[in-house]
Amino acid sequence: METVETWMSPVTRNPQLILVAHLQRSSMALLPLFFRGQPNMIPTNDLEPARPELSVELHQWSEVFKTSLDNENLKADRPRLVQLLEPLPLLVAFVFNQNSQFWGWGGLWLLLAAICLVLRRREGSSAAELSTLIPLFVLSLFLFVMSPASASRYVMPQILFGIVLTTKYLLRTPELLVHKT
Repeated sequence: METVETWMSPVTRNPQLILVAHLQRSSMALLPLFFRGQPNMIPTNDLEPARPELSVELHQWSEVFKTSLDNENLKADRPRLVQLLEPLPLLVAFVFNQNSQFWGWGGLWLLLAAICLVLRRREGSSAAELSTLIPLFVLSLFLFVMSPASASRYVMPQILFGIVLTTKYLLRTPELLVHKT
């Protein structure tokens, strides 16, 4: 009972503070228009140059794709071919991380997936397709309540589902236009 009272004390005194804290920690999972996404991984203020206080990879916030190998033992034992090919995926990850506030915003990708599924439903797809969004919305709700930080890794299912579904829908649109004419 004492624990509940301890947690309820700040909620009753400053409910707006608690609400904003939850919004900040779950910003990567919240839908656009009403909420903002998480901060960008790399500083976006061009008037403030990169500085030594940032990490070696210029991180100021959570990335979409991790680009470092932290375990020194794993670094040493990599095959030569892996060492030669490593810069290519790291470059791709670096490009995506440049705009992590877009690519890592699970709420945005969830909204785009929902729009695609609603449009597909209007075209005659089954209502069961819409039920695929339920676990992703539950994830957003869970992260709003429990997220320790606004990090893209927590919403990777939303990101991947949204990117794949949106890309599939957009690539299918010219095909639909051809069939209608």
